[in-house]
Amino acid sequence: MQQLEPSSLDEGAEFETPAELVDYVIVPKCFDHAAPISLCTIALTSLIVWGILKAVMGIRVTEEEEYEGVDLSECGMEAYPEFVSSK
Repeated sequence: MQQLEPSSLDEGAEFETPAELVDYVIVPKCFDHAAPISLCTIALTSLIVWGILKAVMGIRVTEEEEYEGVDLSECGMEAYPEFVSSK
């Protein structure tokens, strides 16, 4: 995509796509690569944080806790006792 100079707008320049107009009016040239760099930084940081959490304390409950119900293992009581069938 061709970057337009500010003087070309005054000369009646026409933009082929709306994206060209947005690039010209809204996105300053010095920030063209800020969004992709920010997204990559956020993704990499999230991956590292989740990896550390998984290694240190785990991010899932055990299969037994999942079967019994997390409310029982976390809080020690049933969340909906009226729906529990008698054993």
